[in-house]
Formats: sequence, C-alpha cells, structure tokens
Amino acid sequence: MAIDKVTSAAIADGAVSADTLTSTAITGQTAETSIADDDLILLSDTSASAALKKMTRANFVSGLGGTSQIVFTISSGSDTSLADDAETVISNTYTENFKIGSSMTYSSNNWSFPSTGVYQIHFGMNATVYPGTNQDVGLIDARIQTTTNNSSYSTLSRASSYINGVRDGTATNISTFAVFDVTDTSTHKVRFAVYKADNTANATTVGLVHLIFKKIADT
Repeated sequence: MAIDKVTSAAIADGAVSADTLTSTAITGQTAETSIADDDLILLSDTSASAALKKMTRANFVSGLGGTSQIVFTISSGSDTSLADDAETVISNTYTENFKIGSSMTYSSNNWSFPSTGVYQIHFGMNATVYPGTNQDVGLIDARIQTTTNNSSYSTLSRASSYINGVRDGTATNISTFAVFDVTDTSTHKVRFAVYKADNTANATTVGLVHLIFKKIADT
C-alpha cells in the first residue's frame, strides 16, 4: 500500500528545516490588514539557542522603543483670557487632528498619557492683544508644566515673547518643547500655562493652541 500521508507523530523533532518548509506556509495564509496588541509574532530567540518562540505585537513594539505613539491636537472653542501679572493655565476644548497609537486623555486642564515611556511634548500658541492703547504688554511666557505626584506642577520648559507699542489686534506666536519621562501614568501628567507680565488695561487672549505628544522611547 502506498503511503500518501505522514502523521505528526512520525515526524521527528527538528526534522522540518528551511529546505523542507515551503514559503507557502506563510504566503499561503489569509492576509490580515489590521493588527492588535495581542496578535502573535514568530521569532528565533538567540538567548535560547535560536529556539522558535512567540511574542505579542505589544511586547515586540515595546522592545523596539521608538515612536510608537504620536498625537497632534488643536484647540477649539473660546480663547483663554490672561490675567495680569499672573500665570493662567490654558483651559479649552481640543480636537484630535492626527494619531498613531493611543490617544492622550484630557480632563480638568490636565493631560494624562496612555502608557509609560519617554515623551517629547510640543506647545505652540498665539496671543492676541486688544484694544490698542499704545502701551507695552511686556512679557508673555508659554510654559509646559509637569507633575510626578498628580498634585504639584513645576515648569519643565518655557519660551517668551515681548510685545510693546500695542495696537488693536497685535499678536505674537510662541512655541516650546520638552522631554518628559513618564514612569507612572496615574501620577505623571502635563498641563500648559501662559504668564502675562503687564499690568495695563490691555486685554490679552490665547488661542490657536496646538499640542504634539510623541513617544520617543521606553522609560
């Protein structure tokens, strides 16, 4: 009787090699166009004598480090009015314009991170002064502030602009960035503030705020 099949029990360990395994073992499978964190990847583990092992997509990407998460947002709604000689925490609504990975969470003017890691944070804003009174507004300071205890915030990065001889609708653009190591997502958060130094009758508002959060490495 001719043998037309080989059972798995008849195949010795290590008997199937690259010479006997056809490429259709991979190319013949059903194509998948999306990926989930718990999907599995087959790899050769050099720490275990090149034994074949499986790894989840989440663990594989985490091991690579790099930019596994990018979120770009822009403010909408009413502009934030700045108090004189004081720091004002930016309070607004935001629209997510672009995303790779998981979203940031925004609540009560504070931003929470979706996972631990080292993040690059960019803060850009436009400050407009009105009415024009030909008085100096002086220093306007954009600040990235972080907390590691979910309570007290300190300024991690700042950038400044100076406005003088103001006429109606005078504006300035300011941007700054910082790198923040998020080791605990429940305690490590970020917020954005603007300090206005003048004490004149000029009203100043902040609008056109844009924020970029980019994960650049594992913690």
